[in-house]
Amino acid sequence: MRLSCGLHRDGVLLAAGHRLEEAKAALKAGAEELPLGDPDDPATVIQPMVSAAHYERVQGHIRKGIEEGAEVLTGGEGKPEGYEAGNYVKPTVFVGVTNDMTIAREERLPHANWRRPASWWASQPAARTVSKR
Repeated sequence: MRLSCGLHRDGVLLAAGHRLEEAKAALKAGAEELPLGDPDDPATVIQPMVSAAHYERVQGHIRKGIEEGAEVLTGGEGKPEGYEAGNYVKPTVFVGVTNDMTIAREERLPHANWRRPASWWASQPAARTVSKR
């Protein structure tokens, strides 16, 4: 199972029921390991939103997901610790999202800011945590 591709391409991951807990653990670990920082730093994967308005829009999507019953596996509302001064959003992973939820039907969260090619994601330890059996 390659988690990085689903997360990198469109944020959707399908996993067999018996492997769901493994997939969730790998997604959580992977999101929590993503380096945040200066967009000019090549080590940065998660950049700040382009404006306070964009930050608030993304926070609204996160709030709506929570209000409609999606489970926040990691991340959630607010700014990441140590990044309170910028328009940074916590890398957030929802599980238990159904098709009737707003976050399933409307704009995806800001994963478009992740600037790494698929080959980089595939090389990350958290992406390889759940391997084929």
